[in-house]
Amino acid sequence: MGLYRKFNVTLQFRNKLYGGLPKSKELVENYIKAKFGPEVVQDEETVPYITRDLELTEETEKVTTGFKKDETGIYLGSYIIKAALKEYASVLKLTTKKVSAGVKQTTQHGMFVKGLLPVVDSVIPDATLPTGLAELPLELTGENIYAQPLRKEPDGMDDFAGRVNTPQGARSILKSSEFLFQPTFQFQLWLLEVRMGNTEKSFTQDDVRMMFELGQEAGIGSNRTFESGKYDVEGMEEVDCRL
Repeated sequence: MGLYRKFNVTLQFRNKLYGGLPKSKELVENYIKAKFGPEVVQDEETVPYITRDLELTEETEKVTTGFKKDETGIYLGSYIIKAALKEYASVLKLTTKKVSAGVKQTTQHGMFVKGLLPVVDSVIPDATLPTGLAELPLELTGENIYAQPLRKEPDGMDDFAGRVNTPQGARSILKSSEFLFQPTFQFQLWLLEVRMGNTEKSFTQDDVRMMFELGQEAGIGSNRTFESGKYDVEGMEEVDCRL
């Protein structure tokens, strides 16, 4: 018996997925303060991890949000998927209905997400999504979950008008958000074996499926109030080999 139960998951987005990471140093610092607390800004390890691969500039893109990318392509950080699953578990009241199973602790400290990419021949310029998880062998890509087909640039950018409250009062803003059109993401979800079971009081595989099912309509990413970020679960298969 291994330490984890592992599931290969494929999410196919129905329309646009918007990037929500601010692409200026000033906005990133404000984002980190609001999201994680002001003390995190002083953390020399956390801040570089969050801001890595954002291509930040001081004078441009002050009102732009977008995605991370590296030499492979645009990707989501694994923490985005993990945060979404924690949100879904809370909305479904799994964290309160199954207190004895420790669902809240499991989603916080016993759940991990690892990116997957199909292994293709080097003569193929871009990795394309197989028709099923078993069609091509998959390799782990660590904390980076790459948009498939691989792409170096977003598919476009949309503008959104809004209002924010500042110390000087309410003001209008115009935000530009990068988007990917109908991307697919593959990843492996790791859950602690000792935290899962098969009874009504346990944290079960069916609970995990419900979390992903809720996410199909709740969405992932930025601008979800505009019905963006919705997906279909194309596959959720348990990996037989446990490490």
